[in-house]
Amino acid sequence: MPFFIEYISLYLITRYFDFPFKDPLPQKYIIFMMILNSFLTFLGIITFTRIYTRQMEIKFRALHNQADYDQLTGLGNRYYMHAVLNEEEKVCTRHPNLYFSLAMIDIDHFKEINDTYGHDNGDVILKRIATILTRYSSDNLFICRWGGEEFLLMANHNIAYEEFLSYLDAIRIDVSEHKFLLKNTMVQCTVSLGAAIFKPNMNVRTVLKQADNNLYVAKEQGRNQLIK
Repeated sequence: MPFFIEYISLYLITRYFDFPFKDPLPQKYIIFMMILNSFLTFLGIITFTRIYTRQMEIKFRALHNQADYDQLTGLGNRYYMHAVLNEEEKVCTRHPNLYFSLAMIDIDHFKEINDTYGHDNGDVILKRIATILTRYSSDNLFICRWGGEEFLLMANHNIAYEEFLSYLDAIRIDVSEHKFLLKNTMVQCTVSLGAAIFKPNMNVRTVLKQADNNLYVAKEQGRNQLIK
């Protein structure tokens, strides 16, 4: 854009004026040049401002993604999910007839996978399970990597609890039937899930605790199951 402005400016000057100037320029030409110079200066400032603003927007989005998304899996992170949960809690608190649901998902025997196949292959498992989970995400169902080998799913008030549970069991089956290729070996993996529902007089912390308790029960009862 700056090159275009320079080109137009040079074209106008060389088109309508002879060089070198032998006689003083007429007043109307001086006024014209002043107006043209002011216009081109203004246009240059506007162009620079737009370019600078665009660059800042790109940098802001990059920083936003780093803050809200897990770099390994591409899913939202804990910070992102807390913001989603807090907004949904406000909605359900204002409307006591509404509720949201959430579930903790933990990869079974993940430490053994890391010990046997290495942490790089453990990362492969995390990314592929994240891909499976992403198939179920929507405007009403949010997914994040909660930390380590744990994921968190939240269904907002537009999804009934029973429907949410059906999604969770489908996820459990999808993971258990998936074949993971690690070090030229086909490996199967399972997940355990603990679900909970937001009820009146509850808050985000208590419903998270309930889901975590149910996840613990799923682990204790043999893994690869959903406890609600």
